Amino acid sequence: LILRHFHIGSEILAFIAKNVEGVDVPVHPLKPLKLDDLLDNVFLRHDINLFNFIINLNTQLREKKLSVKNVDIPDFSMISEHDFPFEPLPNGMFNVIDLETAIEIYTPVFQFFLTDNDFWRSVNSLQLDETIALYAATILKSRAPCFVEQSPSACSAYDNACRFPSGIARAFFRDAALAACIKKERAGAKQCYP
Repeated sequence: LILRHFHIGSEILAFIAKNVEGVDVPVHPLKPLKLDDLLDNVFLRHDINLFNFIINLNTQLREKKLSVKNVDIPDFSMISEHDFPFEPLPNGMFNVIDLETAIEIYTPVFQFFLTDNDFWRSVNSLQLDETIALYAATILKSRAPCFVEQSPSACSAYDNACRFPSGIARAFFRDAALAACIKKERAGAKQCYP
């Protein structure tokens, strides 16, 4: 799930960069294929990519007096139609732990290695997912209630995106839901949200 998160996130940023007219925003895709690929500060680089992407995009939009707009025929060339070619993952005794439990175990350990300020900056960076989702929804001329509202009533189409109390889990499912939406639009659906 974490490896897919980085791949899908890279594709979504590339989708936005390619479909906002008049800007040239550099993207730095992160596409780890095995667990060892995560050792090269991939989590940190992922957050930095998000911050820099939003800063660079908005700087160019402001300077050129542009905005993110609906695109009649979006470019979907960067969105994968296939499964990612991950190396087989270990099948150890901890593979029985569900995602929510794993995240609840991971979070305090993660926090232990950071200052209080850095931990809260990391947690708050999850709000960037909502900004990214709004950019993609604007390009696709779609409503995106699930990506903005965290309440279950707003998420009837994508319950998994809102079921988990952990913001990290919601981010993983928002990525997957947004990628599914982009693929659906690519296939010719008029609007991917009910």
